[in-house]
Amino acid sequence: VILIIIKMKSKTQTIEVITSDSEHWYPSPKKKNVFYPSVTTINAVYPKGVGFNKYLTEQTSWESAQETLEEAGKRGTLVHLGTERLERGDVLHQEEYQINEWQRLMGFVNWFKIHQPILLKSEYKVVSDKYKTGGTIDRIYKIGDEHIILDIKTGKRMYKNYWLQVAAYEKLVTETKQFPKIDCLAVLRLTPLRKEYFEYVVSSDWTEDWKAFEACRVIWNLENGKDAKPKILTLPTELKL
Repeated sequence: VILIIIKMKSKTQTIEVITSDSEHWYPSPKKKNVFYPSVTTINAVYPKGVGFNKYLTEQTSWESAQETLEEAGKRGTLVHLGTERLERGDVLHQEEYQINEWQRLMGFVNWFKIHQPILLKSEYKVVSDKYKTGGTIDRIYKIGDEHIILDIKTGKRMYKNYWLQVAAYEKLVTETKQFPKIDCLAVLRLTPLRKEYFEYVVSSDWTEDWKAFEACRVIWNLENGKDAKPKILTLPTELKL
């Protein structure tokens, strides 16, 4: 997945890009040629538990397991894009989606009608030199009198590392000083296995989740090096025989 174009060299007709199959990097907002691993990249070192590992081992091969994860990722992306379209006022049509994707979008509509959130930010990118990480926050809402960071998930269960992720987002958002104090963190899991097609959990205390994220950062640094950098490829901008 090509993430960031660093620079294009017109004389040699090449382009330098950051690319990786499993990591996302964000450029420093102030420092030139400095990149930080994303919140989700750091958070990935947190174990998802025996159930998740058992699910992967039940696949016929490593390749099959990766294909399953890729399909889940594609489904999640389609559902996320669908929720954005709904909030823009678009009308979605069932034939554009598979049944399990459509059920998840129904879950978003059901949740939205119940809670009537006021959208403050969608797909909000924020990067911190202080915390040396960055992320793209699904939503910042005002619901009632509370300002809430919300992450949309489409997984099979409510994994613990979801809360580490949104706890880190709160630190990044608070540092920007562009919003009122965040009152709550929330995860909205869209799932065909619930009657209303969603599970909505809100947290008002994420102290321990932030500590756990910091521990993940220590482990990530040990595995990758404190000064780890993204992989950079130099590629031609044209191909011909």
